[in-house]
Amino acid sequence: MTLPVVDLGLMAEHLTTHKGIISKLKRYHSMVSIVALKEILSIQKIR
Repeated sequence: MTLPVVDLGLMAEHLTTHKGIISKLKRYHSMVSIVALKEILSIQKIR
């Protein structure tokens, strides 16, 4: 089964969005000094 071109475009755009969010979480993690918040950010990066 092949996917229509539109579906592949949406998938590529969606992946880019996820990569951007992960990048933000990594940046926030390096800036935060509260241990509990660092743990929450770490959990979110993993999922």
